[in-house]
Amino acid sequence: MKKLTISLLVSGREETTEKCLDSLRGLRSAVDSELILVDTGCDDKMREVLARYTDQIIPFAWRDDFAAARNVGIEHAQGEWFLFLDDDEWFEDVTPLIDFFQSEESEEYEQAVYKVRNYQDLQGTNYTEDWVSRIIRLHKDTHFVGKVHEYLTPFIGKCKQLDAYVHHYGYAYKDEETAQKHLERNVSLLKSALQEEPNNLKWHIQLVQEYCSAKRMDEAKRAAEEALRLLQNEDKPFMNQSRGTFYNAVVLAVMEEGNYEEAAAKCARFIMDKRNSSVCQCSLCRHAAESAVKYHNYELVERFCSRYMGFYEKAKEEYQAQSEQEQIISDSALLVNDALEQPVYYKMLLYWAESLVVQQKEAELPQEKKEELSVYVDKLIKDNGDFLHLPETVWKLHDLVGLEDKLLGLDFSQWSAAISYLTSHSSPAEAEKIQEKLHAMKRREDMRYDYFDMSYAQMLISLNLVDEDYSGICYRFRTFGDSTLKFYRQVYLDRVFEEEPDMLPAECRAAVCMQDFFARKEQDWEGKLQDLKRCAKEDVSLGEQVKSFAKLLGEEQERCAKAAEEASDQLRQMAEIVKQKVEVMLQGGLYAEALQTVKQLRTMLPDDEELKELEEKILGQL
Repeated sequence: MKKLTISLLVSGREETTEKCLDSLRGLRSAVDSELILVDTGCDDKMREVLARYTDQIIPFAWRDDFAAARNVGIEHAQGEWFLFLDDDEWFEDVTPLIDFFQSEESEEYEQAVYKVRNYQDLQGTNYTEDWVSRIIRLHKDTHFVGKVHEYLTPFIGKCKQLDAYVHHYGYAYKDEETAQKHLERNVSLLKSALQEEPNNLKWHIQLVQEYCSAKRMDEAKRAAEEALRLLQNEDKPFMNQSRGTFYNAVVLAVMEEGNYEEAAAKCARFIMDKRNSSVCQCSLCRHAAESAVKYHNYELVERFCSRYMGFYEKAKEEYQAQSEQEQIISDSALLVNDALEQPVYYKMLLYWAESLVVQQKEAELPQEKKEELSVYVDKLIKDNGDFLHLPETVWKLHDLVGLEDKLLGLDFSQWSAAISYLTSHSSPAEAEKIQEKLHAMKRREDMRYDYFDMSYAQMLISLNLVDEDYSGICYRFRTFGDSTLKFYRQVYLDRVFEEEPDMLPAECRAAVCMQDFFARKEQDWEGKLQDLKRCAKEDVSLGEQVKSFAKLLGEEQERCAKAAEEASDQLRQMAEIVKQKVEVMLQGGLYAEALQTVKQLRTMLPDDEELKELEEKILGQL
């Protein structure tokens, strides 16, 4: 008898089959084993490839039944142990499997599990990991069940957790059409299985999972509600564990519709079900709090976050008390297991703190939770070179977590690197939001703030300013000048500015020119133009921006001249009307009133000779 039988279903996936088989070479050479390949649809070329790995290639006429195909491998197996996987999976490292099968430890166990890394994209950047039951000691009644998402049974006895994983790109689709075909195939098989076994919760769970994975939440909700009707009067461990999957699917579907108040209400009702596991309760509290955040009901956020913390502690205690095999099963629970992950825990802690701060009840947050938050924020900052993109809630809780002290405690070089990344990889609108957050947090002066303001101002004037108007471009350059000088006057002595300006950085010298520009009188057009020319000369990188500024300056000069001319014409027309009224006053003997009117008019038209003569005429009659 062989120590191990390895069995695969092979369907002709050229891009992954050889990767899969090659990843098994080390295991096969180290452990007395056999390889059985069940051919479910390979062409002649692929069969030639398979023949290089084994002569046990068994043809199988595909009939929409994965368990039937898998059972062919078991029927021909001569191994003490049985390992199965798919032809679109391959091991990263088989050393843990080799160590297990070569040790006496393997005699103590009846089964073993490893992890499958399910990639969500073809680039391999997003993935989830799940324990899978793929290794079992063979008995005469060992067999597969299930037309799709098949599983081994009976799966009993002590289970070994192996520190190994396979890469799996089966859920990373090249296009939407491929994804839909995969979904329709699985759904069709699951519905067929449900027709045969309508009370089998495994098929209900898998059906809900398929719909959720495909983001078809309406159908996931209907399938979950159907399963909940079956569970309505049941109170058994496995059924209660499954209940969480269905409750969460219903809630997620309602959230997907944007009906957050309804989602929170459903969570509140589902939480009342005492049959739920603590993990399920955690997950429901999580969704309830997230929903309440969406419609700013912070009293409700506080309530659900507080309850989450209680359920969380209970769930962790229960998990630690479980056997290794029970832990593996718990880790594999669908839609609810991530409620205990650390990122979720800290997200809920942030929500809780935010809800208390909004209600001005921050003193009610337990001291140990404040300390946890502080440590968490420390870690966020330490582990993230781009620390300016902290979660929104962290910024809102800046006083509670002492965010300013943490950020100002970083080296200036870290700020410089983070700001450089921000200004080169973010939009001006995003940078402006971060500036607003920094200023809202600011409780003391520090050159790091000034460096950010200067960099943001430089970012603004580095944009294409062709479509900018005069007031807008003035604002940008004034902000650039003021913020740049504010920063560099902390770096360089006044003597350098006055006696050795050439030692200053180019942007600082350009800022001095802009300071001179805005210090000039409004109508000093020639002086302002010279300042702009100096600015472009001092910092050649601003050439195009200064050119746009100079063009708008010329247009502004023309506009002002035209406006002045129009105003002068209107004033002269008004003067003619007033002169006529003065003559009427004189005819009526109102000499003093006429003189006062002429004097006021002369302040506006001092060069008008007629007004001068009229004033002298009136004085002669007084």
